[in-house]
Amino acid sequence: MDENVLRAASLLPHTVQGFKATTARCKSVLEELQGLINKYGNGKLRTYQKFKWQLEDIKGLQSKLKAGLNGLDTFNSAVALSLSFNLNFEQQRIVKKLNKVQFDVQVGRREGSVVSRANADAVLRGDEDLLSGVLEDLRNEGIPQAAIGENKPFITRWVAKGAKAGEWEEQPPDTAPLDFQPNVSALDSEPERKWEILSAAYGPSNVTSKMRTFITTHVSARTKTRTFTPSDTFFGHDPKRGPKSFVMVWRTQTRDTDDGSWILSKPSTLAVRQNELVTFDYTMRLPPQDMDGAIDGSLIVLNASWFTVDVTATIVRISGDPFRVSNTMFGNDPFRGHWKSLVITYTYKAPFQATDCLMKVAIEDEEVYIPPPLIIHAAFYHKADVTEMIRASVDPEQVLILDCNKHFCVPDPAYGVVKTIAILYQYGSNLPELYVGHEGGGWKTLRPTGEPIRRSFFNQVPQRSNDVYIMAAIWGIQPIDLKHFGLMSQSKQFRISNEWFGFDGFMNVQKTCHVFVQFPSTGEIKCIVGAEGETMEIPPDPSIAIAPSQTANVSEYESSDFSGEMVESEGVEIME
Repeated sequence: MDENVLRAASLLPHTVQGFKATTARCKSVLEELQGLINKYGNGKLRTYQKFKWQLEDIKGLQSKLKAGLNGLDTFNSAVALSLSFNLNFEQQRIVKKLNKVQFDVQVGRREGSVVSRANADAVLRGDEDLLSGVLEDLRNEGIPQAAIGENKPFITRWVAKGAKAGEWEEQPPDTAPLDFQPNVSALDSEPERKWEILSAAYGPSNVTSKMRTFITTHVSARTKTRTFTPSDTFFGHDPKRGPKSFVMVWRTQTRDTDDGSWILSKPSTLAVRQNELVTFDYTMRLPPQDMDGAIDGSLIVLNASWFTVDVTATIVRISGDPFRVSNTMFGNDPFRGHWKSLVITYTYKAPFQATDCLMKVAIEDEEVYIPPPLIIHAAFYHKADVTEMIRASVDPEQVLILDCNKHFCVPDPAYGVVKTIAILYQYGSNLPELYVGHEGGGWKTLRPTGEPIRRSFFNQVPQRSNDVYIMAAIWGIQPIDLKHFGLMSQSKQFRISNEWFGFDGFMNVQKTCHVFVQFPSTGEIKCIVGAEGETMEIPPDPSIAIAPSQTANVSEYESSDFSGEMVESEGVEIME
């Protein structure tokens, strides 16, 4: 392949190098094969000798051929992606101006921009003189020089493609367009649109990544449709013998031509049987996304398919508890006499990105559990806020594994001090819980089932006023008594010390006090932290002016049945 053509295709250097290496290997294999044909096709060998070559000379030849073909397929996909016309916002503007210049050429108004059929290949190879007239006209039409330079390979391919069809030459009077129509082509009439594959399953296998590559490679404004057949051949393996279903959930992103923002569509689902021909219509317009009623941090089931039957409503109704997949549960056997798979696509984010989507696949008679979301309200390591880091550590099964032998942040927030880690969390609609650990405390796991209920650090008196509510408090690694919850609520300021709390919350250690508060006006939860010897202030709700009569009454706390004794109870970790 000509070097200029490779450059015009705007391929990455490593792709070009890979192509060259692949063609060299293919040439070597073909030469080796030709040598075998010459050796065994001369008519001088006996029959048994002609058969013997399959066992000796052809050894490894098949794998070499397959490797070469795979390499060429990879290169072809890269070329298809590079030469696709999945236009960005700037390129859409350029195309509209190119269409206008092209119209003027066809009616004889821009002789300097004429590109003949004979010169199409030269343009593609990068002939600057042949393209100079078109580039000058683009500048005159208001396209900045920087945009032209950045998109020059794109402009080159566009003009060369039209030139090969004779679209950049003056047209005879009887065939020339009568007037310029800015939306004459599908490209101009259709805004920039992208497909997002949220999930894809073939039988019991997750094929999301493969379908994303396939769609990204072939989506093109010039290619309105694409046929596809889900099969063992396409996916390269047979995950489970017998007829399978293919389930894919996707949505579109459409560029708003006014402000350039992306408009998300409602997710759509394709559920078909194996070997069923599918046609992707890349110009399809889906209804806009509607997230009304969806709560960020809650379970959102985007689709559930039992073989090819939509069972989303059933999964929404029973989610939260483990269940066994069966025809009885769904009240329907969509394919009698054959095993079937259940594919569930869900997320805990609202709004969500494609990477926020999760998928579970189970075959008949398997148990499925979709856990409630693990919500991390706040997390502090000594006085360092590590909330985002802890949130990012939650795995898809909503399990959090903590290694308390390592630092949770860098730099060390208190070098030489044994630090406390405090995490206020909540599973779905369950009550909030508080995990308290310390440096050197080993491995700990938070999971949705089978864990102790960590509620010993919480205020036992419910909120009864519009004042900021103190949810939970830790002194060192120990809970405080109810009386001191009341003192905190009333005074809003105190000196952090063993004397104030009336006990040593972490023997012979420079301690911290973590207080988790909630603002009633917004529901926001915040952690206030102070070190031993410092003065802590509980902030007021910034949206509410509190009258003195609304503050908490300490006697209310003192008269409570709660004893305030720090005794290790069932399911609560009190560390020595």
